[in-house]
Amino acid sequence: MTQNKRTVATYMEGFRTTDRPTILSCLSDDVEWVLPGAFHIRGKDAFNAHIVDDGFAARPEIVVKSSPSRSGEES
Repeated sequence: MTQNKRTVATYMEGFRTTDRPTILSCLSDDVEWVLPGAFHIRGKDAFNAHIVDDGFAARPEIVVKSSPSRSGEES
């Protein structure tokens, strides 16, 4: 598995378990979270404040489907 895929897997597992430290460990300090026309935050502190917001479903079911990379690598 590539480092990028490990990071995504760790990040998604953090969301599945609402584990803020794990989620934040996957982000750079200059992270931006954009939902066009609705939401735009910058920075890890702002991101942390919105990890669990109104409407958040605790322990969401998250599925990441893998597709072959351009080189044909699957993991």
